[in-house]
Amino acid sequence: MTDIQNGKSMSFLNALESGVQSVSSVRDGSSLEQMSYQQMKVDRFVTELLDSEHEILRIQTKAGREIRLTPNHPVLISSGHVVDASELTMGSELVAKDGSADPIVAIEHDKHFGKVYNVFLGTSRPSENLVISQDLVIGTGFFQNEGAQNMNRLILRKRLTDGVEK
Repeated sequence: MTDIQNGKSMSFLNALESGVQSVSSVRDGSSLEQMSYQQMKVDRFVTELLDSEHEILRIQTKAGREIRLTPNHPVLISSGHVVDASELTMGSELVAKDGSADPIVAIEHDKHFGKVYNVFLGTSRPSENLVISQDLVIGTGFFQNEGAQNMNRLILRKRLTDGVEK
């Protein structure tokens, strides 16, 4: 996750522990070709009360990015849809911070004993619930809860080209 107050990238856990109060989220009205970000207030970080075992997907991309997510964590893909990480396969294209597509080259299934973390922002707009983590665009807890009806829906469109000729 990126804290836009100082541009520093950090994990959800580090953000929670250091008291981060705002993060970069996609600005409403952005498109895949024209990504724009804003500072959005963190409503709350969430985790479990007790440590437990979790399945974790360790995803590596062609550009060398790596992200670790639970199977039900929301992720933006290059079609502009938000999907659960469990739906990703080799070749699925994640969206980088600049809006470019970054294909998955490896997915490993790991186990993690401990806690997993997520963040909720002070907005109910789907596009504003997309944040940056490891230079990739992923969803917040909104998509796993009150925004669940938005899963697999088109969230960010491609810009239409004016004056397209036949």
